[in-house]
Amino acid sequence: MLANTLDIFDQQSGWIVWNLFLAFIPWALSFWLFRRKVMTRNWGWWMIYIKYQIDKYI
Repeated sequence: MLANTLDIFDQQSGWIVWNLFLAFIPWALSFWLFRRKVMTRNWGWWMIYIKYQIDKYI
């Protein structure tokens, strides 16, 4: 079973690497485009975020 899995990965690894490269481009651009000068969030932001997360799953 492991040999079959490795064989399939070997056949498909070319396009997997290409897709990972293409996914890396917008990921890297997002850090440049949406960077902030200050990386801290205040307590109010965290309270709203936690409330949203709790409400989403209830």
